[in-house]
Amino acid sequence: MQWTDEYIDSFLRNSVKGLNPTILSSSGNRRLGLDRNTNLLSINPALKKLADIIQNEGLNDYPSPFNDELREKIAVTYSKYGITSDEIIIGNGSDAILDIFFKTFANPGDYVAAPYPTFHMLKFHVLVNMAQLIDIPLIEKDNKWELEPDGFLSSHAKLAVIATPNNPTPNAFDSEIVEEIVRNFKGIVLVDEAYYEYCGLTMLDKIHEYPNLVITRTFSKAYGLAGARVGYAIANKKLISQILRARIPYSVGKISEKLAILALDEKEFLNEVLAKNKECRKHLSDGLGRLGFKVYHSDANFILARLPNKHSSTQLAKKLAENGIFIVDYRNHPILSNCIRISVGTKEINNEVIELAKSYLAL
Repeated sequence: MQWTDEYIDSFLRNSVKGLNPTILSSSGNRRLGLDRNTNLLSINPALKKLADIIQNEGLNDYPSPFNDELREKIAVTYSKYGITSDEIIIGNGSDAILDIFFKTFANPGDYVAAPYPTFHMLKFHVLVNMAQLIDIPLIEKDNKWELEPDGFLSSHAKLAVIATPNNPTPNAFDSEIVEEIVRNFKGIVLVDEAYYEYCGLTMLDKIHEYPNLVITRTFSKAYGLAGARVGYAIANKKLISQILRARIPYSVGKISEKLAILALDEKEFLNEVLAKNKECRKHLSDGLGRLGFKVYHSDANFILARLPNKHSSTQLAKKLAENGIFIVDYRNHPILSNCIRISVGTKEINNEVIELAKSYLAL
């Protein structure tokens, strides 16, 4: 018997055979990563306490199996919504929460409805858990993208996932439309609020009203802790107790948990980041708008912009990459053709992007 590539492939689970490893740009002259929607504006003061955390946390032992201290802290932080710690689950980033969600509720062949386009990793999580994705196309209206509720309600899907603000379309969806979907959908709806801090719109006040609602959030965006990989979900006690069945204990380490706890106390830092983001987002949007880009409304920490006619998003992305700046190119996307997605940077970073875009358009 020879262990050929084909023979090894024969052992693969069917749901994995059609998948390719997710490869993000990480090599070469990666000077400015404007392709990952992380916080580029300020360093979280909690990171300055990292040495103390390492010294005091006793890393020879495992963390709390379900990160109870962080669950309590989140409950206190959002106490005005009546949230309790047993209505919270912690995960190794929002990706892990999505994976646990599908492991808990999706049987092979079950359908999952989601806006199209949306966060690219959603399709991965759906397929690797042997479910099937139903794309509900977004409607472009002026400089925003809108949900079409009838598509969700007529899909007969068991689960639905809605990110608001969405990614790569950066506007938050109308709260009444999201609630309409949650209220009338016959299955469980996960609302991803990864960019909540930037827009302030939330469904947390509806957690106890709708027993089929799950909300996810992350410390990777506004809190500036993408490297710590901490996310969480909030839902009613029954749903959380079921999701905990599929969660691996000890999956979030002590250092990451403590950083997240400290970050929740850095309210001044968060307010400064949000103010800077609003100012710098307008600066970037206005600058590209003056060059003829169609810049879509953003409620997040990134923008989506379509290049003027006869200019190629791929060529612009290439020019930026040659200068060590990485963005996301949607050249061949069926809905976002010739669009680019750029994380909001400081005014200095934005100016560099604008000047390089200007020089490309002049060619």
